[in-house]
Amino acid sequence: PISCISWRGEHLVTGDSSGGLSLFDWKRKVCWTVNLRGAAIADLHLNRSNSTVLVVFASGAVCIYDVSVKRQVNESTLLSVRNLRV
Repeated sequence: PISCISWRGEHLVTGDSSGGLSLFDWKRKVCWTVNLRGAAIADLHLNRSNSTVLVVFASGAVCIYDVSVKRQVNESTLLSVRNLRV
C-alpha cells in the first residue's frame, strides 16, 4: 500500500510500505518504479528544481534519488526522523 505521496510541477512521486518508489512525469508521459530498500518509506520531498527526491524511511535512514538519471545518489542514517527539517 502507498504510505506517502509528493507532487511538484510535472512530477508525482509515491512511496510504499515495502520500499518501492513510483515516479510519474506528466510532461513526458512516462512512469517508472524502483525498489530502494526493504524498509517502509515514511516521507518524500521533491526539491524545487524537480530533479531530486529526498526519501525518508521508517527506520530513520534517508536517501536521495535523482529523477533525471533515474538512480540513487546518496544514502545516510538519521538519529531521529524528528531532527529532519525540510
